[in-house]
Amino acid sequence: MRPYLPFLLLLLFLPASAQTSPSPTGSIRGNLVASDGASLAGVTLQYGRLAPRNPKAGPAMLPPVLTVTTAAAGAFSLPNLAPATYLVCVQVRGGAYLDPCHWSANGATFTVAAGETVTNAVLRVAKGYPLQVRVNDPQQTLASEGKVLGAHLQVGVWAPSGALLQGTFTPGDVTGRSYLVTVPFDQPVSVLVSGGAFRLSDSSGVPLAAAGKLTQVTVPSTGAPPSLLFGITGLTP
Repeated sequence: MRPYLPFLLLLLFLPASAQTSPSPTGSIRGNLVASDGASLAGVTLQYGRLAPRNPKAGPAMLPPVLTVTTAAAGAFSLPNLAPATYLVCVQVRGGAYLDPCHWSANGATFTVAAGETVTNAVLRVAKGYPLQVRVNDPQQTLASEGKVLGAHLQVGVWAPSGALLQGTFTPGDVTGRSYLVTVPFDQPVSVLVSGGAFRLSDSSGVPLAAAGKLTQVTVPSTGAPPSLLFGITGLTP
């Protein structure tokens, strides 16, 4: 038998994983840049491989979804990336900026080849406006939330991605709740207010339907922003 035949026979019986080596990983390095020039350190970025496009929804990522925090001047590094196109989403504390995954048509994407380091990647976010939605509760009916079936107050804004982005509120206000929903300037958006088992009315005292109400709002880049006011009048029987 020739000397090299045993080696060839050994290769035939090795598992496929032992015969092939994985592609070398790459990385993405760059900066998170705000439209108003603010330095965005300490911001959480979510990233993952770009999912196949759904024409009825915005860009999405495949699992696993990973996170990283920006350093000084918004610098970030996404290491150990297999060759693919990656989607990066932005979660700015306080809701002062708009996540491109929800407010941009294509989101923020970067393509990495095997072993490639993408440098000087720029991830841009636009400044938004924290719109206040006030829900008065003079009878403190909100104390029933979580105790009465269906009693759940919901306030959010529909983004172009098709997602309902929930508003945030600060607990401890016994006279009601003030929600903040971050919206773009000079662009009409739909704000949803619904109460489930809570009976709601608008600022004129007109009762809302059980499914809630969609209000179209445009926040101007100059001039006074709109205000939204609702009230809780009780619980459904």
